[in-house]
Amino acid sequence: MGSVLTLVNIVADEVARKYPGRMVGTLSYAYTKVPPNTLGPRPNVQILYCQNQCFIHSLDDPSCTQNVDQYNKMRAWSEMTDNLHAWSYYFNYDRRGLQLPLPNLQWIKSDLRTKIALGSRACSCRRSAARTKMSSKNCETTY
Repeated sequence: MGSVLTLVNIVADEVARKYPGRMVGTLSYAYTKVPPNTLGPRPNVQILYCQNQCFIHSLDDPSCTQNVDQYNKMRAWSEMTDNLHAWSYYFNYDRRGLQLPLPNLQWIKSDLRTKIALGSRACSCRRSAARTKMSSKNCETTY
């Protein structure tokens, strides 16, 4: 993430100079999820943290190693910035195929509270009606 954040900070500095009060956003996704050790985002940079969590357990479940990793990365970002935004996918399927009823429905409320407690200023949830007539339809909700 260091090289991406370096570029984002350069852009953010120029935006702050020309357009005070405007934000610059970047994704913390895939290979950029781990925050750098020695570099932080500028005050006008918004980090959109995209989770790759296990959806069978809640985000704050200490028995789930995948979620512990996601929780710790999100906590590290929240310690670096006040402009953290969480993005989650709540699909009704995973790599093993369709799972009905939604195995993660019970965790969404808890996960949103956890993300807010970790400092997220907003949470976007995306779900898909998988393998149905509505499979091309997606729903995105921001809290």
